[in-house]
Amino acid sequence: MYAKVNPGAWVNWHWHSNPQTMYVVSGVMNYEVKPNPAVRLTAGSYLVVPGHALHNGTCISREPCTFFIENPLPNDKHMTDQDGKALTPKKSNSR
Repeated sequence: MYAKVNPGAWVNWHWHSNPQTMYVVSGVMNYEVKPNPAVRLTAGSYLVVPGHALHNGTCISREPCTFFIENPLPNDKHMTDQDGKALTPKKSNSR
């Protein structure tokens, strides 16, 4: 999968059932995979995220952060808060 994150954008906390490998093409990201401290990823970096690992990232460069993500299985994405508690969609009050 090819992904692009705009400068200043944050990829919310989430996890996947399968492991992922991320290959950075451009930009600079602060990336955190719990329980490890955040790392800085730049063009040419790669990162392996284990299955079920809670992670997030922020594009901190002036240019977009672009990267390829390799998933050995179909990708699922489980959105959470920083403690791993599942997020539920807010209900709309529109009639």
